[in-house]
Amino acid sequence: MKVIVMSAEMTGAFEPSDRTAVVRILDSSRRSQKSYPRLQGRLYLEIFKYVFDDITLERMSPEELDKVIRDDGRVLFDEVIAERILDDIASIEKDCETLLVHCNLGLSRSPAVAAGVMDIIERIDHALIPTPDHLKWLEEKMGVSSFLRPSRVRGFRKTTSQGLKTIYPYNEHVYETLVKVGKRKYPKSRRPARRPKT
Repeated sequence: MKVIVMSAEMTGAFEPSDRTAVVRILDSSRRSQKSYPRLQGRLYLEIFKYVFDDITLERMSPEELDKVIRDDGRVLFDEVIAERILDDIASIEKDCETLLVHCNLGLSRSPAVAAGVMDIIERIDHALIPTPDHLKWLEEKMGVSSFLRPSRVRGFRKTTSQGLKTIYPYNEHVYETLVKVGKRKYPKSRRPARRPKT
């Protein structure tokens, strides 16, 4: 099984070629739920929806975090959401060939979830990421708008969990929480550490 990381806009133009399940990450505001494209196709097995915001804990004081959650009504990724994601993926894992993970921009939350499930679920052996014009948007970190245009995608690049975390800005809190819950839920399913080549 493979995992694909995309933006919400790209998913509207994406047509799966095999049995695909979707991890759809919404913002706590209702905007994303109304603006995300509808996903229709006979090869979509299931579309799982989760609501949490892109809150970067390492940049916030406890007071700022409390304000964001209490006053602004934003949703912090937690172990309950992580467990739901892992349970949902486990429920379709045997029938699924592709896991499509997307949030609004396809940055931060999506690669964090994709890398986390790759490090937990042995059957997911690689990730595919859209390849727009030599990934200039990644080098410049400012080309998000051009990255979002489906017409700019020239195919996919294969990568690993570590590759996702190297290429993309990813939400470390989301990744670490997911892996922590995964280790607890599936202690014997972890891949053995690879030995260095001699």
